[in-house]
Amino acid sequence: GVGTMAPRSSRFTRSGRRQAEDTPSASFVFGVCRHAQRADSTALAPAELVSAWPSPFDPPLSADGVEGASRMGTRARMFATDKASSFQTVICSPYFRCVQTSVEMIKSLGRAVLLVIDPAFGEIYGPDIMGSSEPVVPPTQPVDAALELCRQNGVRCRVLPSDSPVW
Repeated sequence: GVGTMAPRSSRFTRSGRRQAEDTPSASFVFGVCRHAQRADSTALAPAELVSAWPSPFDPPLSADGVEGASRMGTRARMFATDKASSFQTVICSPYFRCVQTSVEMIKSLGRAVLLVIDPAFGEIYGPDIMGSSEPVVPPTQPVDAALELCRQNGVRCRVLPSDSPVW
């Protein structure tokens, strides 16, 4: 979903105290979305493509997923424009499908938007969700793959210096 927040402006009284005014001074646009359609969620995912993924927990988007992410970006841009605002930053997890979704959205939102990859975002990584055996491969592709995708698409990207979830 996409929404707006209107912070209240403030002014100072003669005594120097801050007093909130009733009219908003600006509008901030924010959105929350999930990644677009995963390639392994379609009946069309060829077995050889699935076996070629570096991480079985981190498949790329399907072709429909790429198109859907672009449409999401266009809708978000139109919403922000309608509110006389714009998006400045997109924050996502290091899962490749999430980076792909974000990159496609940014291509629609405008290349000035910064993509921030936060390694602490992601699936709940533990036995309650993933089963009793700890996977032998990392849950996400190496961050270099995400950075390369950003570079190839002309998207500014920064990776936060936080830790990935641990088992």
